[in-house]
Amino acid sequence: MNRIPDETTPRRWGARQARIAELRQQMDDIIAEAPQCERIVLENLRQSAEGGGVETALTLYANRRRRQAYFGDHAGLFGEPAWDILLDLYASHRNGRIVTVSSASIAACTPTTTGLRWIAEMHRLGLLQSRRHPDDRRARVVTLTPAAETAMDAYLEEVGDRSRCRCKR
Repeated sequence: MNRIPDETTPRRWGARQARIAELRQQMDDIIAEAPQCERIVLENLRQSAEGGGVETALTLYANRRRRQAYFGDHAGLFGEPAWDILLDLYASHRNGRIVTVSSASIAACTPTTTGLRWIAEMHRLGLLQSRRHPDDRRARVVTLTPAAETAMDAYLEEVGDRSRCRCKR
């Protein structure tokens, strides 16, 4: 969706940059308290907070991790390994980063075998594609398919727009 800039555009950009800075600070706080498996993904998302979809992905992932502070040992009830992988791959792509299958598995914050099962299932469903790593023939690189990327763009834009809406309901 292309938007035509108007006289309020510079003000909105300033507000957006302030929001990004606020989200980065929140991410720094969360990263400091996160288990190792989550730190990699959180750091990647924090560094990627330059676009609307990535900003929304960052917020979603951060909110998911915040649940651990409230539910502690029961936070595992809310596990969504496939969603964590999709968010990580989306942000990584937007950040120009290569993600190996093993790194994508870490993004799931589950045991490696569980992450690999989810990656295989999403590959089977046409959400992920893989190829040889350009520098390491032993490793495989995993990315979103164009269809999955389009779906993530649309979803994150809609969710981001709705979260910014201050309409009365």
